[in-house]
Amino acid sequence: MSNPIAHGRRPRFRLPLLAAACSLFLFFIGLFLIAGSGDTVAAQTYTCPDPDDSSSTVESTLRTPAARTAVTVEFVTTKVLNPPSDSIVMELHEDIGVPTFISPADVRISSLIDAGGGTIPASVVAPENAGDPRRKTTINIFPTKRIEANDEVTVIFNKEAGITNPTEGGAFSWKVGDDSDNLKETLHPDENVREAFCSVGGDVQHGGQQTDTINGLLVDWEIQLTHERVQRGQEVTVIGRGYKNGTTLTFWRDANFDGKKDEDEQELCQVAVEGNDIGYCSFTVYRPPFVGASGECKTVARRVDGTNDVNNVDVRAAADGADCNFINAVDGQNHTSIWVREGKDTEIFSLNDLPQVLQLEGIVIAEIGGSRRLWVQMKDFPPGELKVLQLGGVCLVLDGVCLDGKATPTTIITQSESLNFTVDLPGGVRRGYQSLRVVVTPDDYEVNTIIWVNPDAVITAVPEQVLPNQRVHLKGRGFLTKDGAGEVAHINLSGHTLDPSRVNDGAGPAPIDRHGSWRGTVSLPVNAATTTPGTKELRVVDVQGRGGTVEITIPPRELAAVPVWGRPGSLVTVTGKGFPVRNDTVSNVNLRVYYDWGSGSVVASAEADAAGEFTVQIEIPLKTPAPSSNTIRVEFDDDQGSAVVTTTAHEVPGAAITLEPGFGPPGSPIALEGQGFRKFSLVNSVTVGSTDVLPGGSVTTDANGDFSLTFLAPGVGVGRQTVQATVAGVTAATTFDLSKSGVAAGNAVPVAEALADLGDALEVVFHFNNDSKEWTYYDPELADEQNTQAFMIPGETYLILVSETVQAILNGKTSNLTCHQGFCWNQIIW
Repeated sequence: MSNPIAHGRRPRFRLPLLAAACSLFLFFIGLFLIAGSGDTVAAQTYTCPDPDDSSSTVESTLRTPAARTAVTVEFVTTKVLNPPSDSIVMELHEDIGVPTFISPADVRISSLIDAGGGTIPASVVAPENAGDPRRKTTINIFPTKRIEANDEVTVIFNKEAGITNPTEGGAFSWKVGDDSDNLKETLHPDENVREAFCSVGGDVQHGGQQTDTINGLLVDWEIQLTHERVQRGQEVTVIGRGYKNGTTLTFWRDANFDGKKDEDEQELCQVAVEGNDIGYCSFTVYRPPFVGASGECKTVARRVDGTNDVNNVDVRAAADGADCNFINAVDGQNHTSIWVREGKDTEIFSLNDLPQVLQLEGIVIAEIGGSRRLWVQMKDFPPGELKVLQLGGVCLVLDGVCLDGKATPTTIITQSESLNFTVDLPGGVRRGYQSLRVVVTPDDYEVNTIIWVNPDAVITAVPEQVLPNQRVHLKGRGFLTKDGAGEVAHINLSGHTLDPSRVNDGAGPAPIDRHGSWRGTVSLPVNAATTTPGTKELRVVDVQGRGGTVEITIPPRELAAVPVWGRPGSLVTVTGKGFPVRNDTVSNVNLRVYYDWGSGSVVASAEADAAGEFTVQIEIPLKTPAPSSNTIRVEFDDDQGSAVVTTTAHEVPGAAITLEPGFGPPGSPIALEGQGFRKFSLVNSVTVGSTDVLPGGSVTTDANGDFSLTFLAPGVGVGRQTVQATVAGVTAATTFDLSKSGVAAGNAVPVAEALADLGDALEVVFHFNNDSKEWTYYDPELADEQNTQAFMIPGETYLILVSETVQAILNGKTSNLTCHQGFCWNQIIW
């Protein structure tokens, strides 16, 4: 036993666990933009005024919120820049991410006059206030060569420079100049981009003043979908990035692509935008409102000059009246996603290319029915003509046309976007899982579905979960006949051919009728196929070689013993499930039930009922050792005479004795109870230490192996003593706490009760037994079986550790236990 001083103090008051709120950061594939940094269509028609001075521009390669990006800045110098003292100065909005150090190798400077468009290295790139969200960042770039006045200068920050976009969408001030007192606002170089941003966020200028133009670095209000191609009933998670935190973000199906949530447009879900300017939620795709493929998303073109003609129409005008699966979102500041086509005067493109357009995939449901007919149902397809219909590479004939993609299609899918039909199954289709390929014009929209092709006869079995020796009803169709009749040649179960005596109660297979149908019964054999659990194939084959297969399931055998432990001479009830069933049309199966112990066993006989279940009682032999682990074994012979064995474990527990009370002084009466011994046997001895305390006269166990007696505690020394009882060679033991002579047993008080007045201040109590030289302890936080001290005995000395100074009544006396400056051990005499 450890020394009590080394036991250690544990704080009584423990801090509660902190609940950590974890934000799941979802990373989706970036929004690939069609040209340069992206193709975007403005949410509404709006014309921004031309800027007064557009000679200074800034453009990032990525407008995605929070993305690390390369940045190109262009401006015209107003004075000569002489190295090494003069620098190019830039002032950036505080939300633009700038590292505290930028390597000169990640910055390129070009000058049209002195460098002829070539590169001028930078000697130093010095960011100031970088990382301070309260102050604008200033970047000083010191070129290594002279730059003339009125020179067109381009500064390119590589992606490795570490500049990141703000997490919120919009425009963010980026000023540039050749002097800190002569800085000019920059604009995006593309008028189309500025107009698109102006139409959505022109009144919200992050750089400070409000203006009708969009100044500085532009960041998208971006939407991404976890799945762009789905089928109805599937769930899609949509994420909006760059939207205003603290506002509600509403996602909807922007059917006419105008950036406005119209009354007839379906709201999909709402979410509060989080502090990182991201909001995401999920919705289930149904039809309506979604339509097949992407809907009526048209092929359109946009002209910079805004004019329209037959071949070149404005995107927004073309989208008018459309029914497109375009997913949009709007936050509490009326920001919506935009899509601008940069740097192109005119180019035709399809709205289907936009990543915010949800593709509702077509569904093909197919099933092979009777008479080798294939039933097909098509849903959510775009209107068009059925061009290809192939199963396993073999074309199917519909309305007299072999739909292999070469013939002229005749079957039309209308605006209902669905089609139902049946076709004959061609002979060239192989058995097994095959691909059903469907292609629809005019866009060659294709869907492939895997179906099971089984040109065999069709067999059904009742029941499908079966046991050895069980009678099963079979029914089949699709067999071959000749001259209006047919015949079953044989029936196999997992490769084992059934004996005719087990078919139709010994009458053999019934004939096949003129429609190719057959029915009959089989009594399953008792062999390796039926005595091992799992899925088995039962196959019926006619005389012309056509067969049909059905799967049946053999469950595992179960064996249980109640009770799971017992004493020698007692009865055990053995139950079993999944054994060969009783079947009076064939021979029944006898079961042998064994109880195996040590070097011997006993056996009983049983027979399962029609459900494969049995119950039998068997006696545990008297010679079975206690304790011991034994086996219950059930055997039966299969059709080949081989034994099939199933086992379960059974325990014979050891004997046990209990004392009441478990403590006291010499001479006090002690009641002893014994259980689990051999029944009707003589109690040979009862000892305390080395002293035999068995009362006079014979004591024997009863029919349950139990006995009881009373003895007086002997004077063999103070402390914990071993008490043993021996019956028929089996010994059980327990302990007894022997107190000093003259101390009444009633004065000993359970420790938890004795120290109850200390309450939560009690940490631990220790006691040293001077006779046994052993420490015992009691800790209120441990389970009873973990503590070694059970009672407080008058006259004994105890060490008590408390967590605070406390006054309590202990053994009828007021005691003051102190705890000061870490000294909290107290010694008392009980």
